[in-house]
Amino acid sequence: NAQSTTLTANGGTTYTWNTGGANPIIVSPTNNTTYTVTVTDSNSCTASTTTLVTVNPLPTASISGNAPICNGSNITLTASGGTTYTWNTGGANPITVSPTTNTTYTVTVSDANSCSSITTTTVTVNPLPSINLVTDCGATPFNGSGSITVTASVIGGGTLEYSSDGITFQSSNV
Repeated sequence: NAQSTTLTANGGTTYTWNTGGANPIIVSPTNNTTYTVTVTDSNSCTASTTTLVTVNPLPTASISGNAPICNGSNITLTASGGTTYTWNTGGANPITVSPTTNTTYTVTVSDANSCSSITTTTVTVNPLPSINLVTDCGATPFNGSGSITVTASVIGGGTLEYSSDGITFQSSNV
């Protein structure tokens, strides 16, 4: 699809194509098409011949495995729909990437007929949460006896996972 080919007739002095074009003709059919040429020689004898131009469908390129990731993580992207895959990273299919910002990846998918199509995907990178810890003892050092309260909050919202080890945690979103 979207490609052209040149058809050239020989063996005569004048050529009449069914498209009305002059010899050679450049064609870009969107489906299988038969072209006919009538060749006339210097003795005014004519002969006709046909040729079939076969149009192969483009491969259906797709990328799977894309999901938002946290900064510092990686993700594996897998292309499908063809026989060979060329990533803009130069990596082999599948690729494992670790972007630090939202990044678009492109792959060219080719099939056995040398037809190809291109598809892209964007990996969204979420920032790591920022945690705010506040103790109730102020500037007084904790001497290991008694208890203190530590208030932990995730700036921008989110959830906390924590272990107590004798410390009381109160979680909130800021």
